[in-house]
Amino acid sequence: MARNAEGNEAPGLVGRCGLFCGSCDIYAVSHVPALDERRQRMAAYFKRPPADVACEGCQIVTPQCWGNDCTILKCLGGRDLAYCDECTEAKERSYERAAHVVGAFRGRFGTILCRELIDLDLSEPEGRETYQRKNIQDNYCVDYATAAVKAAYEAIAS
Repeated sequence: MARNAEGNEAPGLVGRCGLFCGSCDIYAVSHVPALDERRQRMAAYFKRPPADVACEGCQIVTPQCWGNDCTILKCLGGRDLAYCDECTEAKERSYERAAHVVGAFRGRFGTILCRELIDLDLSEPEGRETYQRKNIQDNYCVDYATAAVKAAYEAIAS
């Protein structure tokens, strides 16, 4: 079950874009008084009054809500859609981008499977021991993760 900034169940906080509003800093500073100092810093960073750093989640867009500037909400409104996953064009673009990331990674490393990348079976004690002894995470996995992030960035930027 999804939970809000206070840890309470919040099924209505799945944003129209598919992100979880309850994990958003702007939503959190709007609902947790102990985060007021963070709200002040965010307001200074965005050069907006602290009262403008507020959000009820994009299911409830109020006139003072941060979400009024959201390009995703504007796109959905222009297409008369409730959620991004209703948009065929967005789905196709997402699939194309995911295929680009997978293809770029596979092209560089020959596979996308961790087991094949590090040539270890981590379900076996020997594989786990070798993983730790050879510091595979720092010596290999970080490079793989960095390559995946770069491929994702290229896909998003294109």
